[in-house]
Amino acid sequence: MSIIQAIIGTNLTISSGANVMSSNFTIEWWQKVENSGQNARPWSVGLYPTQIISISYESHTSDYYWINNSPIGNVMINHIGQGWEHMAFVRYDDVVNGFLNGNQYFSVPFNSLITDTSTPLYVGTGDIAAGNYRGYVTDLHIIKGTAKYTSNFSPPTSPITSSTGSVFLLSAADESSKFVDSIGGKSASVTGTPNWSSDTPYVGSSNGSIYFNTSSYLNYGASTDWAMDV
Repeated sequence: MSIIQAIIGTNLTISSGANVMSSNFTIEWWQKVENSGQNARPWSVGLYPTQIISISYESHTSDYYWINNSPIGNVMINHIGQGWEHMAFVRYDDVVNGFLNGNQYFSVPFNSLITDTSTPLYVGTGDIAAGNYRGYVTDLHIIKGTAKYTSNFSPPTSPITSSTGSVFLLSAADESSKFVDSIGGKSASVTGTPNWSSDTPYVGSSNGSIYFNTSSYLNYGASTDWAMDV
């Protein structure tokens, strides 16, 4: 190990002769999936085939994780009819991990930089032709620079709140603010009729969720907030 590596740590990677550092990040959300037979995406930075960061449920039998326009790996699983599930997409020390209800079920080394700042964040789709989502989503939470979960954990039992590095939180607290990012105040461009619902993964909470049919989705526009290494 070089002196530079010893000082900076294991997050150092070498690319094209230059020292670069890929950032930790966390994207978490709650979902209740109703799709069948589509390559549904509950959220996506970019539309297929240019998905900067995304997860897709291919033919409802496999989860595909995407970074920089390519799938980095997949795992066999079916989310349909499973009720509320807490999901987390985390990069920690150059490894991307997927967690389902607090249990790691996906892991692959990946240290390429995510620097695209020109691609929108979509919620409820990631591929207009085949990736529109049907079901509920709440507490979509994006954190730059921090891996919130580094091992198995207990899913949150109350609505998620901002933490160090948080740049986006779609809490769906009520009908009036259902599409508003509660951290940065970002508002969505709305396609179709996504609806607020009182259905929630939290016992006793008045916070709800957003219901997407297969012709509705939200677009939060391009932002440096979706570029994890900028």
